Amino acid sequence: MEIKYVVRKLHLYEEINCAADDETENGRLYNCKTVVTEKNIEPSLDEYIQFDEENKNKVIPAGEYLFVQGVLCSDDKEFPVVMEVKRAAEQLWLEFLWEEEKPAGREIYLRVLDEEETAHLKAAHCFIFQVMRPVAPAAL
Repeated sequence: MEIKYVVRKLHLYEEINCAADDETENGRLYNCKTVVTEKNIEPSLDEYIQFDEENKNKVIPAGEYLFVQGVLCSDDKEFPVVMEVKRAAEQLWLEFLWEEEKPAGREIYLRVLDEEETAHLKAAHCFIFQVMRPVAPAAL
């Protein structure tokens, strides 16, 4: 079953600091990037979001974003950039195109929050993921 993601515009008024020792407070931040641009006619799903192991940033800055949220389970070998996250990143990119928005660079923030109530999902343990990509300021 393929999930349809709803992409939202998000104005983040304050930064989110994910450096705290307690990940249950602000979640865990995975810095990612994309290699997809307007010139890519048919990019592969893996190109929409890629984990950037070298980037040790722990803060999502305040600003304008396109944002999508979903559920992922920890038993996937590619955790955290699993198939559902890749599909969400694809929807995020398509929304940039449909809305004629310009992304601010290639950086993508993947925030993972612990989800305790997973009995209804019939899964061992699941998480909430949020994919956020900064929107470039509008040209005057």
